[in-house]
Amino acid sequence: MLAREGKRIDLPGKAVFIETSKESANPFEFLRDVTRSQGDAVQYSSPFGKIYLLNHPDYIRQVFQSPQFHRTSMVTIVLGEGLLASDGAGWKTQRKRVAPFFNRASIAKIEPAIRTSTRTMLERWESIADSGDELDVAAEMTELTLTIIVDALFGVDLSRQLHPLGEALDVLLNDLGAMGCTQFNTPLVFSSADRSRFHQALTTLNRIVADIIDKGRRGNSDPDNLLSFLLETEDEDTGLPLTDVQLRDEIVTLMIAGHETTSLIISWAFSLLAANPICEGRLHHELDQILGERLPDIDDLNNLPYTLMTLQESMRLYPPVWFIARKTLYAGRVGNLQLPENVLVMVSPYAMHRHRDYWQNPEDFDPSRFAVGNHMPKYSYIPFGGGHHLCLGMNLALVEGQLILASIAKRFSVRPSAGRVIEPAPAITLRQRDGLFATLERRRPGSAAA
Repeated sequence: MLAREGKRIDLPGKAVFIETSKESANPFEFLRDVTRSQGDAVQYSSPFGKIYLLNHPDYIRQVFQSPQFHRTSMVTIVLGEGLLASDGAGWKTQRKRVAPFFNRASIAKIEPAIRTSTRTMLERWESIADSGDELDVAAEMTELTLTIIVDALFGVDLSRQLHPLGEALDVLLNDLGAMGCTQFNTPLVFSSADRSRFHQALTTLNRIVADIIDKGRRGNSDPDNLLSFLLETEDEDTGLPLTDVQLRDEIVTLMIAGHETTSLIISWAFSLLAANPICEGRLHHELDQILGERLPDIDDLNNLPYTLMTLQESMRLYPPVWFIARKTLYAGRVGNLQLPENVLVMVSPYAMHRHRDYWQNPEDFDPSRFAVGNHMPKYSYIPFGGGHHLCLGMNLALVEGQLILASIAKRFSVRPSAGRVIEPAPAITLRQRDGLFATLERRRPGSAAA
């Protein structure tokens, strides 16, 4: 359930300073402990200097909306100057450029790719279910959503390169997460072998993206997709076609953002449903009542509210983007708090979504929190960020997530393997450490509890 409605918290005039000379081995524990014991504005020292951790909707609103705050540069190691890493005028140009490919009409065009790839996976899963073998559902979701996004946005066949691409992205996202966690004083140990692995993964990613661009230039992609559009786009400053570097940065950004969020939402949803059989039963009942024996299409989604609520609650507990870093361009006030120039400011959806003043029993999995008629203060729920940087692919992630979750749950129950602990891993996104190994149970219409 949502927390008490209308509770007002007086914002402090200064942040609580805490001494963190001791290293933090677990950034999730660090976030939970600090925000619960020290309040909504905490300043601590880190290898990056002073950091302000803000955990109040009013503060978060200003961080997301004010020009005082800009993105940090860490993710440019992989993303370059792509949409998720840039800011200011360049970012506005990029967002305007690709926005039409994420509107309602464009998402509807992607639906056939979602359904086709999902059905192919489900057919393969039938023999796995019959054999009783386990599979890594998290890895399956990554492969599925990566296949969909490459097909839908870039129109090229990467079936032979999908495995090395997925492995390269795993390395890059995990290592970026390790770098990012140093902002919570989590130690970073990078050996020469680790550095070599990172650079090799980046080389693999760049090689595959160069191949995508080459295929697009040779006319081997759908003329109506995003890749073809980018190849025909002129740079607003130079009037020339986008350079290979500009194309590379846009493709890498959209590839990562377009598949990672959805795969994580679905993976966490299945682990949470398995641990909460009453919620799983409600989901199965809704699917059986609305769909009968068939799989869903986009026209069914409005009639599957509990499916959407399941995704929303999964993102509350395990938001794909679990921390957001900004840097102050100049000194200024945020609420009653005075922030100096050139300091790091951290906002954590993971911590905000567990704030006891806004969420009752915040550690419990309860999709009904998101039922129509329930309300929450703005910026207390921020799985897709907010303000002018609100995730452009939010609607695509939700439509794709509903279709995939409903399709899988219609056919199978996911049963995590006994003896395997499912816990979060602090990558740059909120992944499951060691994946989600599970067996599959076939379902029959009407087998769910009402």
